[in-house]
Amino acid sequence: MTTQIATRLAISNQTVELIIPNIAPTPNHLSATQRPNIPNELRINRVGPRISGLAANTIGCCLLLFKGIRTALRSDVILSQHHYSWSLSFYSAVLALLTHRPLVIRSDDCIPGTYGEAESLPHKLLSFTVRACNLWAIRRARLFLVQSLELAEWSRRTFGLKKDAVSVSHNRVDTTQFSSQARSEQLRKQLDSNHIVAYSGTIIRMRALDDLLKATVILKSTIPDIKLIILGTGPDLPRIKSIAEALGLGSSVKFLGNVDHNLIPSYLASADTAIGLLRSSPQTYGANPVKILEYMASGVATIAAKSTAASDLLTNTNSIIIDPNAEDLVSAILKILSNPQDSAELTGSARETVETQYDWNRVVPDLLAHLNQVTRT
Repeated sequence: MTTQIATRLAISNQTVELIIPNIAPTPNHLSATQRPNIPNELRINRVGPRISGLAANTIGCCLLLFKGIRTALRSDVILSQHHYSWSLSFYSAVLALLTHRPLVIRSDDCIPGTYGEAESLPHKLLSFTVRACNLWAIRRARLFLVQSLELAEWSRRTFGLKKDAVSVSHNRVDTTQFSSQARSEQLRKQLDSNHIVAYSGTIIRMRALDDLLKATVILKSTIPDIKLIILGTGPDLPRIKSIAEALGLGSSVKFLGNVDHNLIPSYLASADTAIGLLRSSPQTYGANPVKILEYMASGVATIAAKSTAASDLLTNTNSIIIDPNAEDLVSAILKILSNPQDSAELTGSARETVETQYDWNRVVPDLLAHLNQVTRT
């Protein structure tokens, strides 16, 4: 996301210097920072050791200070990304303090907390320290950008921010890359099914993929050729694979792992329905998950549980919103697979939603306006 935002800003004739902690970069990330079509106005610097984990994030971000001071001094504004488990926003705030540059923090996931994974006591203590440092950073930022109106109000109330210190900056989707035109009948033939359900994203417990597997077992009794494709990896992947095996879903579930980003649009557009978040949590409040935007842009009917996205993103006219349980998920999938006309109405409305509110061509000008406003004050 950070690289994409920087690239789009550079395409908009802005000179951008991007500093990225070199923390266990994935192949997709490396290809994104090395691809030949990066504009000349964008300079990408990776700093630090190739290590991973919360402690590594904390240590790696320290190195931004050494690289960042020189860069910040020749910049008009510092734009930083915020996540509750990273210390990027804290070190960016230190940079802003040392260089007297205005700071804008953009949050992709602003609710503090964990994703429900087990934590050791040292990890909890470090997490608490990181969140405290980031809170200090948010409070001293000139502007804090969040995904939705719900999160703007939450941030003002929880972080004690003034009204004009918080604004909305949506997540985005490339509606030219993600569209129904990417549908591939050859891919559907390879998957050997006329009824394809897709999930794309990080595999963690709060995604409730175990409920999706249980729903698939029930659906097999009426749709024998149903195929569930899961794109992505994560800490809960071994458990989910074990559950799939125990449920006898070996031929009905295909774990694709980290798929080349250029192939994801074809996988999504070739599915009949795609599954969003299936378990509500504090982290989902007011969110605009990129995976949901990609589903909606791809012309695939989207299913998600209540309170797992911003109220202006998922509505009853562009998606099916369910109670978070396997039975309701089964009913929703059956409804989509058995009613092509209703499904077409959902996907048409969903496509209109992302085109008018979440396309890059709308998000970037809004972000530029926020940055220009900060540099003028």
